[in-house]
Amino acid sequence: KQWYQRRVRDNIFKLRQEVSDLKQKRKEEQGSRTKEVDSIMSEQGKKVETLKQEISEIKKENSELLVQNKCLSEALDRGGQRTVKESDEKELENKKLKEVVIALKSEIKELERIQVKSAVSTS
Repeated sequence: KQWYQRRVRDNIFKLRQEVSDLKQKRKEEQGSRTKEVDSIMSEQGKKVETLKQEISEIKKENSELLVQNKCLSEALDRGGQRTVKESDEKELENKKLKEVVIALKSEIKELERIQVKSAVSTS
């Protein structure tokens, strides 16, 4: 009977030890996942900031080009020498810049959505 009781106690001890080890392992895995998600979030944040900065630069460049275009248009209109080709080229250039800005904005929105989704999944 004592032998049986000792064996039961040993088994209980082993099981408690296994449970403790599994809890520790799960805690470590969750910690590494949290670090991984934090790293991804940080990376996404950097990408968003870079894209915002690029959009800002493009907007600035676009507004400068619009001002230049307006000045040139007025000068050419006054001189009566404005050509359709020049006008079309400027409009096309402005249109392309606007498309780039729109594409960058949608990419920022997508990255921010991913960031929010990542933040929600870690909570």
